[in-house]
Amino acid sequence: MAEGLIVSTASSSSVVERLKIAEEYLKDLAERSLVIIAENDQVSATRRINSCRIHDLVRDFCILQGKREDSFEIVDFTKGIERSSLTSRIAVYLDDYIHADVDDTTSYIPEDNHIRSLIFFGKDKSPSKSTWPEEVADLKDFQWTRVLNFDGVDFRGANNNKLLPKNIDKLLYLRYLGFRGCYLEKLALSFTNFLYLETLDLRVTSSSKMIIPNVLWKLSNLLHLYFPVSFQSGDQNKLIKLDGLTRLEILENFRVGICDVDDFQQFKRLQIFTVLYRDGNTLDMNKIMEFINGNGYLSHTSLTLEKFDCYSKARRSLLVNVLTSNAIHCLHLEGHLKRMPKDLMIIGQNFTKMVFDGCEFLEDPMPILGGVKQLMTLVLCNDAIEGDEIVFPEYGFEELRSLKIANLQYLENLVLLDSAAMPNLSILTIEQCGKLEELPDEVMDIPTLAELKIGSMSEVFEERVRQSVKEQKEMGNDQLTATFYKCK
Repeated sequence: MAEGLIVSTASSSSVVERLKIAEEYLKDLAERSLVIIAENDQVSATRRINSCRIHDLVRDFCILQGKREDSFEIVDFTKGIERSSLTSRIAVYLDDYIHADVDDTTSYIPEDNHIRSLIFFGKDKSPSKSTWPEEVADLKDFQWTRVLNFDGVDFRGANNNKLLPKNIDKLLYLRYLGFRGCYLEKLALSFTNFLYLETLDLRVTSSSKMIIPNVLWKLSNLLHLYFPVSFQSGDQNKLIKLDGLTRLEILENFRVGICDVDDFQQFKRLQIFTVLYRDGNTLDMNKIMEFINGNGYLSHTSLTLEKFDCYSKARRSLLVNVLTSNAIHCLHLEGHLKRMPKDLMIIGQNFTKMVFDGCEFLEDPMPILGGVKQLMTLVLCNDAIEGDEIVFPEYGFEELRSLKIANLQYLENLVLLDSAAMPNLSILTIEQCGKLEELPDEVMDIPTLAELKIGSMSEVFEERVRQSVKEQKEMGNDQLTATFYKCK
């Protein structure tokens, strides 16, 4: 989209409409098995494809065809110089550069001003990212580039110098700028030069807490903004302002207490919205809930409440507001709740994914959760339930595809009143539940069950699962598989 490959029409002038067209193209490729959807997206609670990869044979074909047509080029520092003057897309693997005996990298990377897309890849299979080399740190020859993406690059440099490519601020025509998986501690003030920027992806590695200057509001053409999970304002006494982003359609990882919630009145076109709340005041969170519940344009909303508790009346009221909302689709609730609110009459019906982390419910919440008609993914982890038994009601969880139960130290029994309790369950994950010794027989009777994931469970439990899977195979159920592994 950033390169203009999805052509605008009278009926698809909106970027969200063009995004839908692009997703349809991707789904079509997936149906033809030309791309492989990531495992987590097979039961995606958002019903959107978030990540994929191409088949090895398709990749080889694309590389070959790309070279023939000069549509893109992979820079190989280990081979001789083979530059094409027609190439408009460049991919650079920094790991190859680090292990190659190269003195001058500029001769390997085309300097022509028609490069539309420039992508740098760091190290894929190492906990330490590939360090950005100073030798290729000048981007003065790429001022017409529309897409600049860094994937898994460590910008600390030698001697922990904080490096960004020189003259990056000269790329005035950028539409897309990404730092996903990188180590980058500070965003430069000069980023306000990118007046045509439509997508800014700041989802750096979780070990990097980014300092973001209070200038993002100047990027008036921004459509997609992805904050990192951990960040802070460059001016610690001021909230990050976003009131100039009137065209914004996707906003992820908006953190309450760091970003200004009063800017929401400007977001008339927002479609996808994810919020992170931790140690903020409930007044700000109530403003967000008012915006979410009153915005008819939102197609997907995700809310994460971190270290949340219900020790005050204001927080209990906020929790009821969250759980009864029909405008929230994904909810991650971490904190000590003990019980569902007493005045919770009915739970929101549009939740597609719910995660309960460390909630310490004294009473089994399954009778309530089972009534959520759209729920596709449910995670109960880290003593989310303190009881010794979880009972799945006979009729409930009609759309549930994935169930994960992890680190519930008190759990001794799982009870399914009938296999009809989860008629569409595909993936069942059980991890680190030391007192749980077996799965109920009704689990194996679920016709759609395709995969069991068993992590760090007792030998008795694992052996019984193996025996159950073997019996299913003997009965002709070849789709069911079981994976056993140790949790980190």
